[in-house]
This record gives sequence, structure tokens and C-alpha cells, in this order.
Amino acid sequence: MTKLQKIDERTNVITWFEIPVTDIDRAQKFYETILESLQAILH
Repeated sequence: MTKLQKIDERTNVITWFEIPVTDIDRAQKFYETILESLQAILH
């Protein structure tokens, strides 16, 4: 498995996207957890 690399000026980045949800509190907790974990891996 390839290690994720930090985003820099050469990286294509998605800056906005929408994900429809039916339970906003559950979705918020899920994505906060995922993004915090990803941030910890990249730093």
C-alpha cells in the first residue's frame, strides 16, 4: 500500500463536494472522525 503524500501546489484537490445524509449528527461525527484520522496520518 502506498503511503499518502502531503498536498502541495502540484496536487489536484477537490475543494467542495456535497454528500446527502438523512442523519446529520451521525454523518458529522463520522466525517470528523475520518478527517481527524487522515490528518494525523499526514502529519
